[in-house]
Amino acid sequence: MDEVSAIINQSIASIVCTLLSRFKHQIYGLYTSGGDISEAICQQANICALQVNGAVLPQVLSSQIIGGPYHGVQMVSKGGLIGNQDVITHCLDYIKRINEEIS
Repeated sequence: MDEVSAIINQSIASIVCTLLSRFKHQIYGLYTSGGDISEAICQQANICALQVNGAVLPQVLSSQIIGGPYHGVQMVSKGGLIGNQDVITHCLDYIKRINEEIS
């Protein structure tokens, strides 16, 4: 099962990194769910570090990507089992609001 999980995580990370690369100048925020997927994305995207800015919701962190090709992009990450069906909407609204404040 661990092998299957690793394949899924790496596959999702590969898709995300392809989209990040292709639309680099149009993407101002990234939402991730699940620690293993978040880690795989960070590794494949060559993200050096995350500067935590605070909590969007309990156990949902807002960060800024530090280093690598996506330096400065906002990232909101939550645990895979955290929150209800409204969490993603709240997180995406948060990313949009932060970007509007920065712009």
